[in-house]
Amino acid sequence: MNYKEWTNPDKLLSWGFEKEEEHSTDSVRWVCYKKRIDIGTSDMYFEIVITYELTIHDSPTATYSENHYYFYEKTECILKDATEQTIFITRFDFETKKDLISLAKMYV
Repeated sequence: MNYKEWTNPDKLLSWGFEKEEEHSTDSVRWVCYKKRIDIGTSDMYFEIVITYELTIHDSPTATYSENHYYFYEKTECILKDATEQTIFITRFDFETKKDLISLAKMYV
């Protein structure tokens, strides 16, 4: 992978993703961005999940964004049924940030 750090993955919110952050006081935690994609049937759908590790520093002279580092972990496509039970998971390995953005912007 050509990149690891993405300073502002909140851009995914403008593409229809919802943010879910681990409830923790630890300085390192995970953050997921999830997007549901309906597939034309009422009993199944896909969910795209992009996961980052968030590292929070406590430098008093730094800005909020300078104290928050997002490191890309993985992207998964999960097939779920109407009861939200997982049927199948596949993982994507992206070579570049551009490839990840291309997937994220699908079905906007």
